[in-house]
Amino acid sequence: MKTILILVALILFGGCYSKNSSLMEYSNLRLEIKPQKSANTKSQKVLLVKKPKGVSYIDTRDFIYTDKEGFYSSYAYHKWDEPVSKQLENIFALTLSQSEKFESAITTSSILNYDLVLESNIYEFTHNIQDNQSKVVINIEIKVINAKTKTIVVNQRFKIEENTKSINAQGALEAYNIALDKLLDKIVNLDYDL
Repeated sequence: MKTILILVALILFGGCYSKNSSLMEYSNLRLEIKPQKSANTKSQKVLLVKKPKGVSYIDTRDFIYTDKEGFYSSYAYHKWDEPVSKQLENIFALTLSQSEKFESAITTSSILNYDLVLESNIYEFTHNIQDNQSKVVINIEIKVINAKTKTIVVNQRFKIEENTKSINAQGALEAYNIALDKLLDKIVNLDYDL
């Protein structure tokens, strides 16, 4: 009897110690960019890049997708390494600084004086899934303001859509990186009236 109880206990509790291979691994995702160069000459102006505003989910680590009915949800096992708004603030500053279009492009944590301010509003940053295909959408408005005169220098809206190679978070991340490169090329080559 004692042996039977021990066997039953081992069978019942043995599942707690076995690794379930069907569980998905949790992963942190990060946007990656390629260096962008401007065709224009470098100015002596400093550009302040503000953190993007917009839809609430850009300030979370949730990796958002929409289904064919238009319902928003987030991936359970995939999160952004840091919120999209913070990633984009840093990416915009780094890209515009490397573009050699400005003396420097800084974020709000800098104490440098600046000549221009880049503000952005994100209307959509999603992975849209429709049956057996999907795409990512980046819908953003960029405003560049002269810091001294408080006038708008640039006001441009962009909507970039990129199809994914696979209908999952990794496929969406790859498509986001391609769409972001296209967006950055457009931002770098805007006419900043320098």
